[in-house]
Amino acid sequence: MDQLFRTLARAGIDLALFFIVFTIVFLAFALSFYTSFSLYLAEFRTIPQTIFTLFRVLLGDFDFENMYKANKILGPLLFFLYVVVMFFMLFNMFL
Repeated sequence: MDQLFRTLARAGIDLALFFIVFTIVFLAFALSFYTSFSLYLAEFRTIPQTIFTLFRVLLGDFDFENMYKANKILGPLLFFLYVVVMFFMLFNMFL
């Protein structure tokens, strides 16, 4: 257990900086999805619902067709950007 605490202590600053950047980017996407789809889709009606929906998208549970029907240009664009950017951010955590 001591080794785990020493490892976390050494990586603490890097982890904190990563989570700060992750939070800023995630909230920026949440606000973008909220402003784009809140009038059309129930999953994005409020900011907490939008945040929960975006966490579900990260886990692979999403309904792309509804976003596409709500906005044929911005729906796929925002979705693709969100998935790619968040995937690379989470992937880079392990490099």
